[in-house]
Amino acid sequence: MGFGEIALVLNTKRTATIKCLTPCEVYSLERAAYETVLSLLPEEQRLGPIAKALNLFWELVTGPDGSRRQSVDFKTYLNFHMRTSKTLTGNSEMEEFDEDEERSVAQEDWSEDCARYKMKVTDSMSKPQYFSAMYQLVDLWSGDLNLSYGTFLMWIFDNIAAWDEQRQCYMFRKIDDVECVGDKFEEMKEEAREQAHAEEAAAEEAAAAA
Repeated sequence: MGFGEIALVLNTKRTATIKCLTPCEVYSLERAAYETVLSLLPEEQRLGPIAKALNLFWELVTGPDGSRRQSVDFKTYLNFHMRTSKTLTGNSEMEEFDEDEERSVAQEDWSEDCARYKMKVTDSMSKPQYFSAMYQLVDLWSGDLNLSYGTFLMWIFDNIAAWDEQRQCYMFRKIDDVECVGDKFEEMKEEAREQAHAEEAAAEEAAAAA
């Protein structure tokens, strides 16, 4: 299990605190070592899946359909929040998706984030603040699962955004065009769990045979 990767990717503070319930060994990776390893990779491989996904979201929220500046206001935050919530709604729960209710939830989350960053609710978030707030939401939505954050973020992105040929940029899908595909997300989580269990079993067999 790893943690603190967002701090390395975004060069910011860690977005989570880890408490160990039992004695364990923990290995740390300093930024200098991380950047040294990256420098050894081909240029096209230096940007990991999480960073690629986050950069796509930043392009979306600061583009023509976003805040149109290098910060994120509540309107843009709301667009992301509501579309992601609808995406994670199960097919059988489609009619239970309530835009007014989700708007209230988004407002509460925004207020909490503003308080965390000592901002007014009328202010806009910087790039590190938005990514940190977004990571908190993703962590909440994804829960305890083996699915990578990069995979999860790209799946969300594909469901809430679309490429606009005329403007040559990504745009938010209209809320009515966003599908409730939470059932697919549950399938993805189950597949990730099965893969993790298979890898654990293989590792145990290898250790027993050694």
